[in-house]
Amino acid sequence: MTALVELKQQSRALSNGILNPANLAEALEMAGVLCKSNLIPKDFQGNPGNVLVAIQWGMELGLAPMQSLQSIAVINGRPSLWGDAVIALCKSHPVCEWIRESFDDDSTAVCIAKRKGDPEPVERRFSMDDAKKAGLNGKAGPWTQYPRRMLQMRARSWCLRDAFPDLLRGMAVAEEVQDSVVATVVAPPIDAGTTATARLKSKLAAPQPALPAPPPGVDAETGEVLPAASAEPADPIADLLMLISEATTLEELEANRVAVAALQNGNKRRAINAWTEKKAALQAAGNHSRPATE
Repeated sequence: MTALVELKQQSRALSNGILNPANLAEALEMAGVLCKSNLIPKDFQGNPGNVLVAIQWGMELGLAPMQSLQSIAVINGRPSLWGDAVIALCKSHPVCEWIRESFDDDSTAVCIAKRKGDPEPVERRFSMDDAKKAGLNGKAGPWTQYPRRMLQMRARSWCLRDAFPDLLRGMAVAEEVQDSVVATVVAPPIDAGTTATARLKSKLAAPQPALPAPPPGVDAETGEVLPAASAEPADPIADLLMLISEATTLEELEANRVAVAALQNGNKRRAINAWTEKKAALQAAGNHSRPATE
């Protein structure tokens, strides 16, 4: 039996076991364990309540527990789905006939989705002109460093939320929510019976709202955009890969099997490859304290 098949079987067993609590007490216990792991996003570390809510949201959307923690983000107190998770949920559902993404040119992203039973597909576009009108073009961060990718995410968000609202259950898209924070200033009430001069004096005497802090990457004094650091996301399995690489015995390597089995998609394949290579190296060198479980 290959290592890949073996890990897939163990992953299915875990999904039907400790990661599927039968009651609230078991769910709270599971959330308490997961929040102590450094293999989950930092927003969930040390916060069992958020872990529990994210897993519950994921279950309603059809996501496995560990998938939920990787795909759901809390932005401004609102749970949101990352763009890749949104298209994955839609494509994997039987009601989705197809989804196509493209660029008309370098400045217009297009997403078209066809729902089974609907006469026409849903098409949404997002151009650089739309980004300029929304104040996104040139914004410090991904809109400066990866504008085409951000145009794609916005077109995808609009299309899939309109085509498959029942699948997403009203869940917002993280990339869109991050760009929609708007500060509002409420004017002080003015007595309708006062004169124009009195109203002006009242306005001048009222406490003035503090200016909003500049966005990240902008100098507070000059308003100049500072050189942006790399926006490449941190590798979510870097710590696990390091543990596999530093294992000196097969027993130490086996201790990472459960963590590898809980991963998804590309991250899982990378971890399996690293695990298999390390196991072969340890067996060849004879560095083990006891035989690995096959």
